[in-house]
Amino acid sequence: MTKILIADDNLTTWTQTVIFFEERGFTVLATATLEGAVKMARAETPDVAILDSDTQSEIDGFAAVKAIKKEAPQTKVILLVAADHIERLKD
Repeated sequence: MTKILIADDNLTTWTQTVIFFEERGFTVLATATLEGAVKMARAETPDVAILDSDTQSEIDGFAAVKAIKKEAPQTKVILLVAADHIERLKD
């Protein structure tokens, strides 16, 4: 069974995303912070991680992607980035 990790601090988005995937038979792990996502990736090795880059976290989405790829290299990561963060993609 495919395991999906969701990191989003918007409760409505988080809830709707979890329900969407659970109704389709996926195992879902969810957290409100990017630090939590890194910890869950280390412990649970999800198949896919979907991260909101603009959460109330100590680290940003780009740092979270690097950390998750280090902790769980086989995890595919989708980073949701707002338009005002697009310049950071060049780094």
